[in-house]
Amino acid sequence: MKIKLILILLLFACNKKESINRIDTILLTEELSPIDSIKYEENVNPFFPFNIININEKYLVLSQRTQDKFLRVYSLPDLKLLYDWGKSGRGPAEFIMPPFFINTTSENNFIILNDLLDYRQEIYGINDTTLYIVESKELRYENQSSLLERVRFAGDEKYIVDNYPVNENDDYEYLLLELDNPLVQKRFGEYPIKNLEPEIKSRRFIKSSGFNLYTGNFIAFYMRYNSFKIYDVEKNLIDEFFVDGFTPNSYEEDPNDYLTRLILQTTEKRIYTIGYFESSTKIFDEISSENNSSFETWDWNGQSLFRIKFDRLIHGFSVSEKYRKIYAYSLSNPEQILVYELPNSIGK
Repeated sequence: MKIKLILILLLFACNKKESINRIDTILLTEELSPIDSIKYEENVNPFFPFNIININEKYLVLSQRTQDKFLRVYSLPDLKLLYDWGKSGRGPAEFIMPPFFINTTSENNFIILNDLLDYRQEIYGINDTTLYIVESKELRYENQSSLLERVRFAGDEKYIVDNYPVNENDDYEYLLLELDNPLVQKRFGEYPIKNLEPEIKSRRFIKSSGFNLYTGNFIAFYMRYNSFKIYDVEKNLIDEFFVDGFTPNSYEEDPNDYLTRLILQTTEKRIYTIGYFESSTKIFDEISSENNSSFETWDWNGQSLFRIKFDRLIHGFSVSEKYRKIYAYSLSNPEQILVYELPNSIGK
């Protein structure tokens, strides 16, 4: 019996893979330059984008950090400005805390807006003239002690939020929650370094993540490190990757305010990220024409398909695979939407 146990342990040790995979990215030599730009008309109110999302290849929606008219809706593919929408308040279709981040169900012309101060999530239909409410449900969990952070729609009335650690021994990174249900469905993910103060842990390992509505897989990039993790439909870890050729390349290094990349869009087959590789201060506060960002694509196996540099510092984009376009904005000139061709390296 003892010999059989030893053989089983040896077999397990031989088959066990490295805990972290090392991968490279393919940098294309050309640079992305806009083929068109849509400027706001003189009689249109100024708009300073915070988020941009493609709704089912029919609408392009931008959000901004204002109390009223925090959404701007365009038609696709002509980019015709349709209307501004949003109102602060406590009544129907009003928000105490405007939802700067927008989610979509991906199956229809619905968008998901969260009012975190009012503990509710609302689904809205969208058409050429307005947004209209479809349903409203409670968005909180038992013994919740702070506002929900980075809420992601996870299909079937589920959503994923960051778990803000309450003490040094709280090492779960995410909570899987369900609408109108106060019970946490699952805690998953482990912080790369344990036994850190909660404030330090959440600052160093802040994530940008996305969900695959077709497979149920979940991917999370560490915004201050060149690494990411992929989880399966049950939210078990499949793989962890470090991207070579960049710094910091170890979790032991404190990146301070360094920012590597953010997930901006996920589809059935691809993940689109924006690469910065610079301090947050230089990206958002001290914007320079000398800096630029990168358009990056990945598959759901964790492989980098390619990355290509924009001609300037882009702060947000949304991809249309149908129309082969990238719709982007830059805070250096927020009064316009830039239109880029989707690189031919991305198959149709």
